[in-house]
Amino acid sequence: MAQMKAGQAVIEALRAEGIEYTFGVVGTTTNSIVTEMYGRSDIHFVDTRHEEGAAFMAYGYARASGKPTACITTSGPGTINLATGIALAYKGRAPVIVIAGDVAIPSASAITVAEPLNITVAPEPGAENVTVTPAAALPKASCTVVLSGDT
Repeated sequence: MAQMKAGQAVIEALRAEGIEYTFGVVGTTTNSIVTEMYGRSDIHFVDTRHEEGAAFMAYGYARASGKPTACITTSGPGTINLATGIALAYKGRAPVIVIAGDVAIPSASAITVAEPLNITVAPEPGAENVTVTPAAALPKASCTVVLSGDT
């Protein structure tokens, strides 16, 4: 079986769930995901200039269209900036997921101050929060639990 790049695997997982639009801010840890969307007509990235705007745009799109969507951001403060909009989406039962990029585990010399923030950013203890590692495991990861609202 041919090996798939991590960014492509994320896009394929999103498309498998019917996601057509993603909202976020490009960063070094999410560049491979956004780059994979370039030139595609089945999934689009909307650069929002700030993560908070991405969360509110995703919530608005999900509520207005009834379709699932995603926010894509970098780790640490970028992820925390999504918190208010994602909490609103969670409470409003809008099908919005968050994809927060992070550096490769071998590249991290020690856990950073921002790392615990990514682990605990879910709006409620019952919200789904998954770390996928290694990249080869991405095709097996699923958004279904999060998008169905069954937590």
